[in-house]
Amino acid sequence: SAGIRLAGATSDVHVMKVATGLWERLEPGGEPPSPRAAHAAAAVGHMVVVQGGIGPAGLASEDLHVLDFSTPSQPRWHRVVVQGPGPGARYAHTLALVAQRFLVAIGGNDGEQTLFEA
Repeated sequence: SAGIRLAGATSDVHVMKVATGLWERLEPGGEPPSPRAAHAAAAVGHMVVVQGGIGPAGLASEDLHVLDFSTPSQPRWHRVVVQGPGPGARYAHTLALVAQRFLVAIGGNDGEQTLFEA
């Protein structure tokens, strides 16, 4: 992309068990996203959907990954194959689940300019 990079980004996953208030680092199975920061994430049922961000290699592609907690003791990453054009590579944006049907990506930056569209 525009040459912007973010050294030190990781693909670490940490969860807080609400009942105990303790944080724990997870090592989910499957195909994790590349190391990144400033990505967007949204809870969808028993999953967390992750899109975009920026990492050591520059802007993440507009890939979509799901961290599936349907088996809580064995969370697993899945890469989602999306049909049609997506919102484009971006970071510092928001991702929201609307009406239990739509994931909406809003704003962010594509490495060259601030994005205002949804």
